[in-house]
Amino acid sequence: MIWKGVRMEGVSCVILAGGKGRRMGGEKAFVPLRGLPLFEHVYRVCGDLFEEIIIVTNDPDRFTSYRAIILKDLIPGIGPLGGLYTGLLTAKNEYCFCAACDLPFLRKELIRYLLSQREGYDAVIPSAPDGLHPLLAVYSKGALREMMRVIEDGKPKVSNVLSRLKVRLCTVEEMAPYDPSLISLFNVNDIEDLRRAEELMKGEDIRWNP
Repeated sequence: MIWKGVRMEGVSCVILAGGKGRRMGGEKAFVPLRGLPLFEHVYRVCGDLFEEIIIVTNDPDRFTSYRAIILKDLIPGIGPLGGLYTGLLTAKNEYCFCAACDLPFLRKELIRYLLSQREGYDAVIPSAPDGLHPLLAVYSKGALREMMRVIEDGKPKVSNVLSRLKVRLCTVEEMAPYDPSLISLFNVNDIEDLRRAEELMKGEDIRWNP
């Protein structure tokens, strides 16, 4: 794939913003990080890359000021899989780049690389020393059937879906040219992570290894 222009054509973007943030003391998407809501760090990167952005949330009214399709989770109460299913089902394009709202250091070149690997696969997932990262990944609509099957089976975990799909795992070595420290994979789960993110953002040279 040749990367031309600013935005990726023929691909939608799904941002999962349904986390309740119990460990953060408030709704995770709107926890402030260096003057911006945590969600907005993700939105600004994705807004530069994609024409169609879909935000899946339990509180649509809080996102009406953003250029995006705002959706309420079609299958609430089952975690991120419900959000993935909702976004992928609604997207106009066959493939979606999907990201959680707690990834403040996303690198555009890594996103483009993951998308370049999508042909012939149901999903493209980063694989790092700390495990797989299915909430910073590419999915095709071909994954919808298996998503619904695991939901109906009462085992609504993303990991249960991946075992049923044709998955392209991207290794640290191949991702390194696009994100040498894999900072894109840093997610903010709790107050300690938030403090670490603030420290990382203070310097121009952001370095982190999972």
